[in-house]
Amino acid sequence: MVWLSPQDLQSMGTTMMGKPSQTFATGAPLPLEPGQVARQTPQQTRPGDPTNLLPNSKNDAPLTWETLVNQAIEMSARQNGGRTNSMRGCQPELKVCINAVLFKMDGTDAMIKVTKDINDKIIRREFCAFNSSGDIRLCLDWDTSKKHRDMKDARGDWSQVADE
Repeated sequence: MVWLSPQDLQSMGTTMMGKPSQTFATGAPLPLEPGQVARQTPQQTRPGDPTNLLPNSKNDAPLTWETLVNQAIEMSARQNGGRTNSMRGCQPELKVCINAVLFKMDGTDAMIKVTKDINDKIIRREFCAFNSSGDIRLCLDWDTSKKHRDMKDARGDWSQVADE
């Protein structure tokens, strides 16, 4: 399992809900320059203060797959000297091809991948995080929100071993 820092989540365009930190904000907020909000550390809301559970800002839109892909590509390029670490592989026996972008999040190897059929139709979009040995991964299906674990065998082939 991978825990993302508030900065990682904000860089992916997510919206913080609830109590993101356990620090107590004191005093009035400092004036911010345009674009500085994303770099601001989230603070806990004081008890009794009104909260808006349905923010209406354009920046609060849900994260799209396209945005996630672009951010993964940028992160991978930053981590690999300006070159995205991507791969493509096909499995003729399953009649599928897989495209993936690999990167690190908080020191953990991760990837986003797209599986397409022989007609180039997307059949699965996933975010996966690897264990420290690189032989087990926990994947989240972007479209169904279901999780599963895959394991790599001695030949290097991946097989699903559990649903979460």
